[in-house]
Amino acid sequence: MFFSVGGGEGTRPTLFELVATEGLLPGLKDAVVYSLGVFEPRRPALRRIVDRQHETFAVLAWWIERQSLRDNGASFAETLYGLKRCNVGGGELSQTQKKACLLTLVAAPYVQAKLEAWHEKMRARRRPAFGLEEVDLSGGTSGTETSTSQDGGNAWEELVLKMYPKLRSFQEGLKFLYQFTYLMGLTDYSSPLLHLLQVKLMRASGVDLLKNEKMLRARREKEIQVAKSHRNLLLRKLHEWPLRVSHAMADNLQYTLMACVFGFKLLEWWFTTVEEKMKAQKMLPVPPPPPIVEPAPDGVGLPEDTSLCPVCRRPRVNPALAEPSGYSYCYTCLFNYVAEKGCCPISRVRMTTDKVRRLYPAS
Repeated sequence: MFFSVGGGEGTRPTLFELVATEGLLPGLKDAVVYSLGVFEPRRPALRRIVDRQHETFAVLAWWIERQSLRDNGASFAETLYGLKRCNVGGGELSQTQKKACLLTLVAAPYVQAKLEAWHEKMRARRRPAFGLEEVDLSGGTSGTETSTSQDGGNAWEELVLKMYPKLRSFQEGLKFLYQFTYLMGLTDYSSPLLHLLQVKLMRASGVDLLKNEKMLRARREKEIQVAKSHRNLLLRKLHEWPLRVSHAMADNLQYTLMACVFGFKLLEWWFTTVEEKMKAQKMLPVPPPPPIVEPAPDGVGLPEDTSLCPVCRRPRVNPALAEPSGYSYCYTCLFNYVAEKGCCPISRVRMTTDKVRRLYPAS
């Protein structure tokens, strides 16, 4: 347990504790993605991890939550706040309930993140490419001659674009309703998923913590004894040392991850200086855009999906701008292309690598 906020042992946790536990792992995900984004331009091998950030973090979350549910009967964040999960009668969770909890803790955020990315991708398709009017590079008029399959796809996208925000609003409204009724003491469930699983959150007592510690030590001793039962010395060491390393990692996991989150927040605060905030308040109006540079016939061409990089045809990672033309790409794709061919990939306008400008999201 890292710390406990409010209340006494055996009492219901406060709503503020529950809200804090919900935001802990998303904060860790932001820290991991931010760190990978910083190192990715210098180490292109990290690009695969960045492109699969949702899957990568889902695997990490699965390992963390599985360890925490097995050792403490609660999620990783709940353990840090001294909480435990109980069934309706206040007893310990069954193995089936633990598996169901693991599924909701890992699968639900992953599915929601993928749906958000999918929805944003479809919204990006509706925007004109690079802020320009849609142009049919083959010479025809855009949108005048579409196939039946394209019409069906567009109708499906229109339906998703209309329904998804409503479903998200319903989800958030239902979540707020559960939190409000929990705050008023009308229910024991702070979220719809906990109600569905018939699982309650309670504050762990000192007896619970000692019991969990005793069971954890007994299980680890059993695993070590099984490893030492090998007659072959080499097999014994190969089995025993990985167990000891995994046990040490699990013991220090929560403190290491918390240090990562706090370190990320500290760096974020450090680079957001008072001078930058003052400059942001005194910023001049945005100047008008430069004249449009048309795509060259022998260029790489504009992708139909505006969220894709024109060079690699994949979602842009660490976006960068070609200053002479105004088109955006992945930083690595644009830098390597300009370094090799000395021109903008789309417009073929001559340029050098010092004209590659990184793009940052608006604050």
